[in-house]
Amino acid sequence: MILLVIGAYLTARQDGESPVEAGSKMLDFPKGFRALISSTIGYGAYTILITWAGLDPLAIILPQSIGMLIGASLFALRKTKVDRFVGKNTLSGLLWGIGNVCMLITVQQVGLAVGFSLSQMGIIISTLGGIFILGEKKTKKELRYVVIGCLLVIIGGVLLGYMKAT
Repeated sequence: MILLVIGAYLTARQDGESPVEAGSKMLDFPKGFRALISSTIGYGAYTILITWAGLDPLAIILPQSIGMLIGASLFALRKTKVDRFVGKNTLSGLLWGIGNVCMLITVQQVGLAVGFSLSQMGIIISTLGGIFILGEKKTKKELRYVVIGCLLVIIGGVLLGYMKAT
């Protein structure tokens, strides 16, 4: 578990030479932290509720997908113009959805603690997708952090799965 946490930290670590300007609107920490907390509570709550209620994860995917599509459309229609970046972000969302389905199935097979932890290996997909699909800029030093972080996440996930198997 420690390897997963350290790996996740390294994939997001920035050095002082990062191309993103410190005064940028993108770095609104309080707003980002509020969004992180609320999304974490929601994501955790729904996996716990599905497990607690003994529901079939595959039966939940369609209603959840419809709700997410409606919710995202309501947010996007007000302020977003459709362009190539929307398409790239949609691709990222679809990949997340596939990972979400896999996580729900895994939770049924190996339990909530291990399944949820293993699902966090999606950090690798989102980090590399941000760099190669969305064109996120990284310095050489940050790319080293990303590679080391991804390796630690993989090792941590394999060890966590192995510990559950024994």
